[in-house]
Amino acid sequence: MEHAFIHTKRILLVFIICIMSLSYLKSQKANNQEEYGPKLEVILKKTGEYCEKVKNLALHYVCKENIVDIHYFYRTREVIERVPKSSFITSTIRFELKGSKKKSYVYDYQLIRKSGEMIEKRDLLEEEGKTKKEKSSGLKNVKYFSKNILFGPVGFLSKYWQSHFEYKIIGNDIKNGKEALIIRAYPKQEREENYNVAQIWIDMKEYSILKIQWEPLSIQNYDEEKIRYPTGEYKKTIIWNVDFGVEEKGIRFPSKQIVQEVFISENDKKHVLEEIIFTYTDYKFFTVETEVKYKKD
Repeated sequence: MEHAFIHTKRILLVFIICIMSLSYLKSQKANNQEEYGPKLEVILKKTGEYCEKVKNLALHYVCKENIVDIHYFYRTREVIERVPKSSFITSTIRFELKGSKKKSYVYDYQLIRKSGEMIEKRDLLEEEGKTKKEKSSGLKNVKYFSKNILFGPVGFLSKYWQSHFEYKIIGNDIKNGKEALIIRAYPKQEREENYNVAQIWIDMKEYSILKIQWEPLSIQNYDEEKIRYPTGEYKKTIIWNVDFGVEEKGIRFPSKQIVQEVFISENDKKHVLEEIIFTYTDYKFFTVETEVKYKKD
């Protein structure tokens, strides 16, 4: 009987410890939520409202689109080192920058959206510092670019797309002098359309989108590759960031876009192979207003 009583006490003790642990984990989750700021439900509601405004914009603006495309070249060097306080010798391979090659372009960029119709137009103004006057030229020799990037947030956080994504708060940051909450958005299931994964920086006061960083394997038509050096094969990947640093009537417009093609060597060190930097300046707004949508009875 005494043995059975002791056994029962042990079971009760384990049960109490489990309950206390679950309670602690819930409180920690709540504390973490408070640390980051508003609850996820509030964030999704407010960002959904912001994205609906963006989605229903009637707008017309022009700006300068400055593009610098840089290719980097490396050489390898074997480094022989003695392990501190021992007689062991190690050798490692280091990549050293050998040189780079740069191309530059300046475009007059125009975006018009009215009644759901979109017109995106580029006129080439400069190439390699030389004046050009090419109407409706499109982008020249640029490997990575995105159409209608202003509407990037809509594909993740509009009311329609929120039902197709899962979201997780992963941290906070200061972006463009504003307190930002970082969330990760990823699809609930595989699909052909809008199968993207990204980290998104959200203004904690206005709930507008400050930055999007796409995760490489979700980028359309991108296949992860490996590149070969005499020392072996290395994984190549993409880092894609867009900053929305220009504001007009409560709507954020792109200020910079950086696409980096990198390979990863030993110790997870990243080396940039190609870097395409888009900067957007000299904005002129002719129309920025929300189109009123009427529902039919």
